[in-house]
Amino acid sequence: MKRFFLTVLILPLLIQAYNIKPGDKLKVFVPGIEFFDQLFFEVEKDGTIILPYIGSVEIVNKTLAEASLDIKEKYSHILNSPDVIIAVAEKAPVIISIISNGDMIPKSLMLPEGSNIMEAVSAAQIDLSRICQSRVKILKKDGRIVKINLAKVIKKNDPALTATTILEQGDVLYIPDKPKLITLDNLVKFLSLVSSTIVILKYIEGS
Repeated sequence: MKRFFLTVLILPLLIQAYNIKPGDKLKVFVPGIEFFDQLFFEVEKDGTIILPYIGSVEIVNKTLAEASLDIKEKYSHILNSPDVIIAVAEKAPVIISIISNGDMIPKSLMLPEGSNIMEAVSAAQIDLSRICQSRVKILKKDGRIVKINLAKVIKKNDPALTATTILEQGDVLYIPDKPKLITLDNLVKFLSLVSSTIVILKYIEGS
């Protein structure tokens, strides 16, 4: 009964053409080796996972089905016709950069895969009242620039529109500040500076 339940649970994940990435946490089921049920295996930066008895197996960029076959082949040297089922317990996070609030030094932000721009803004604790929502941009790794009207995304609250703002690994999110309003005090200071500059220039020219 337990095996049937696991098969029903995992089968849809095997059918999906998901390619394994570094940072993914995997569940590996090998019937007959019960302690596997308690373990999770994280894909290392070099694209491998370390499994009991067989050691390192390279699985990065392979589908779950392909990785299952590779691991099954490794275990076949020590087990009799082993079955191997792999599932993704937790996908690797997406790392993006954010340029915002007048700070031109990008800040890294780690997000769950599939996160959209609103989730990034929330995670970065960006004050929406201070930014120019109509001029947000996503700079893609391939050089494309995706312009986003964040105010429209918020107002419409349309899942289809939000889906177009999904962030990918390596994206740079540009969120500019609102233009500063010219107050009377700032205007007086500016005119005073201009006036002083004119006087200095006249003095220099007359010398």
